[in-house]
Amino acid sequence: MILRTSLNPDLDAELVAFHGELDAGAAPDLAARLSEVLTNSDGALLIDLCDCTFVDSLGIAAVVQGSKAMLEQGRAVAVAASGPQVRHVFALTGADELLSLHWSRADAIDWLAAPG
Repeated sequence: MILRTSLNPDLDAELVAFHGELDAGAAPDLAARLSEVLTNSDGALLIDLCDCTFVDSLGIAAVVQGSKAMLEQGRAVAVAASGPQVRHVFALTGADELLSLHWSRADAIDWLAAPG
């Protein structure tokens, strides 16, 4: 399940939270939601995977591609992921080096809200 909503009025950022298994079946849905944010807003983005229980290479690709598109527009992107399997796959693929990866939604919000 994917939720798209504003984080709060003080932070110009959108939240895309994913719950469950981010695999070949779900990755296209996530990619579509990230594309919506890219098209329909102009602020930052927080991708919250803290309730994600599994991620495969297609899920990682959706996150990386969505993040890259945002960064190409000069927009900030933070990814929150706390599950050991999810963090492990980010590390194995090297995606953790490409993204601003945080242990919690709160940490990611703090990073997005920090000046500079």
